[in-house]
Amino acid sequence: IRGKNTIRISDVLVGEVWIGSGQSNMAMPVRAAKNAEQEIAAANFPNIRLFTVARKSTPEPQTDCVGRWQVCSPKTVGSFSATAYFFGRELHEKLGVPVGLINSSWGGTPIEAWTDLAVQQKVSELKPILEAWEQRIAHYTPKAAEAAQARYEKRLAEWKKEAREARRQGQRPPRRPRAPIDPKIAPHRPGNLYNGMIRPLIPYAIRGAIWYQGEHNSHTFPHLYGLQLKLLVQSWRDVWNQGSFPFAWVQLPNFRAPQKEPSETTGWVLVRQDSRCPEHGHGCDSRYRRGKQHPSEEQARGGASAGHMGFGQSV
Repeated sequence: IRGKNTIRISDVLVGEVWIGSGQSNMAMPVRAAKNAEQEIAAANFPNIRLFTVARKSTPEPQTDCVGRWQVCSPKTVGSFSATAYFFGRELHEKLGVPVGLINSSWGGTPIEAWTDLAVQQKVSELKPILEAWEQRIAHYTPKAAEAAQARYEKRLAEWKKEAREARRQGQRPPRRPRAPIDPKIAPHRPGNLYNGMIRPLIPYAIRGAIWYQGEHNSHTFPHLYGLQLKLLVQSWRDVWNQGSFPFAWVQLPNFRAPQKEPSETTGWVLVRQDSRCPEHGHGCDSRYRRGKQHPSEEQARGGASAGHMGFGQSV
């Protein structure tokens, strides 16, 4: 670019860009995947680029986010989303084109946090979810916040003693208690992660999106998950204004105990059932490692997602 001065831009690639989003199974890094040491050592793919969106939860739509593109290498891939990486690697090897991967995920978060609040407010079935959050916000007065902080500090002091004792006995320490947070900016609040981690990416040109989420919703309003998933897919397509781009997701893993009755309805079952190929996208069944909530076989899962996108690969 030449004017009064000259700006030279180098190392520019043209290819496919995919967004990977969801909660912990999408966020789980390559270093936690099966055969991680070998996978990381072999990750020399200069035509695969990685971008991780920094976590940001906000009630206000953002126009920018924190993150930077990195060349895929053994030095950079270990902390990147395993599912997104193996998906992108499969595409890169099958199609022979550069692939850019954007990881925008946050463990333990619900689908409603990743969907535009204004879109959700138009759907009457979602009213119970939105009203529950309005009540939380209304009840979080300065006095309530002070009391919550006092309870947290007391529990934190207890946890420190428990953790020291566990380490002394060679055991794993209990999970650290979470600090209280204003529900207005909580990452679970409907729309907050869409505002802070998806909205800034629009209208960046993308080929499609992959989604790995559902654990959190199996404990809240699981009967609404099918509706919420369709709404998320369609609203992202609408706001990107790039047509009905491919959108793949993975069903929850076989984490729960086997059924004892012919038909058992639980939140986990409902979310798995409602993740099976609705008309708005392409679902990928997950049959790996019964009994693990975070299966390590992300190579198979990422490859299967690529196959379901219809790129000439049998699955």
